[in-house]
Amino acid sequence: MPRTKQFEKVYKRRRDQIERGGIRLFRNAIADQYDAYLKSVSLLDPVQWEAQVSLIPDEPIERALKTYYKRFAPLALMQRKNILGQKNEEDDFWINEFERFLLNFVTNEAGEKITQIAGTTRKRTLSLVRGVLEDGTERGLGIPEIKRNLIKAVGDDLKGNTRARARAIAQTEIIGGSNRAAVYAAESTGLNYRKFWSTSGLPNIRATHIAAESYSQQVGGLRRDQLFPNGLMFPGDPNGSADEIINCRCTLLIVVQ
Repeated sequence: MPRTKQFEKVYKRRRDQIERGGIRLFRNAIADQYDAYLKSVSLLDPVQWEAQVSLIPDEPIERALKTYYKRFAPLALMQRKNILGQKNEEDDFWINEFERFLLNFVTNEAGEKITQIAGTTRKRTLSLVRGVLEDGTERGLGIPEIKRNLIKAVGDDLKGNTRARARAIAQTEIIGGSNRAAVYAAESTGLNYRKFWSTSGLPNIRATHIAAESYSQQVGGLRRDQLFPNGLMFPGDPNGSADEIINCRCTLLIVVQ
């Protein structure tokens, strides 16, 4: 698989570039959620702040996911061109087709994912609010100062915890989304192919992922409908458990039979 492994290096570089943009994208989406919350409580008494947490919108996360997934289309095109042995990576028809496929996934299948990400923001916000209110009560602070402390707490969270969250989201989504698109790209060629699991080579690779890579090599690749030994169809498969997909850096490689 020398040509496939060379392709993998180029592919990963492009994927890493898209992922860096994704980190900014999700950080901004979470910031939008925080902004919406702060606006909703700006004129309210602090005793009403906790109730407002449930109204933090999902929409910023949904918009971010749609924007991010569309960016995976060039990766799918790279997969298709590699499978067909073509060098030209510019093809408007297939870019549009892969964008359609990826957006369809977000629209029709990512509802639970959006809810989970937005739900984490709500839990984090509730924790910040309770901390600020408890501190204000203990110190006997007035409402104006308590409000300033809430704004500061949110700002501090954006500088710290939120960036780590955004990185985890961007990394998890690009692995699952790009590998899902790789399967679709392979199917679009109409050719028979085998799929291989490829680990990142980075430290702390899961034992189950090493086993998946080893097994796929031993059997000469899996058929399109076969599961890897860890129960996934591809690295980052959203049907897998969090233990298998969170912070995964593995790649699905496609080889024509």
